[in-house]
Amino acid sequence: MVIGGRENNTTNNIMELMGPLEGLGKARRDFGKIKCEVISDSKYFVNGFNSWINLWFDREGNHIKKPLLKNKDMWLQLHAIKNKSKATWVRGHAGHIENNLCDILANAYCFRVIEGSYCYDSLESLVKFTEQAKFKLMK
Repeated sequence: MVIGGRENNTTNNIMELMGPLEGLGKARRDFGKIKCEVISDSKYFVNGFNSWINLWFDREGNHIKKPLLKNKDMWLQLHAIKNKSKATWVRGHAGHIENNLCDILANAYCFRVIEGSYCYDSLESLVKFTEQAKFKLMK
């Protein structure tokens, strides 16, 4: 599942957390507590999700370490819906098909080629959409 959207006046790190947060939230709403794999080219997200998050919060979500944790509210939400999910890092711009498609999608939103939020439930629908967005970006 791929979800697309944009936010004004934000940071790269916030958006690196927003994608997985929205995706895991939708998966949990639609399917309950299931194990998911989140593919990301963000070491900030992958390391935080797989390792650091367990040092920052206890099982009840109480903040226990890193007093100046940035984006604490988002990390807390990720901690609450993580379940047994894991994140896998892939190198950006290195031929990973879904990562490349997401990069095109992110640029299309960033440069306002597309507006609104969308959810792509199949790779085929994402490929079709990103082909259209890529064409518009190149104009």
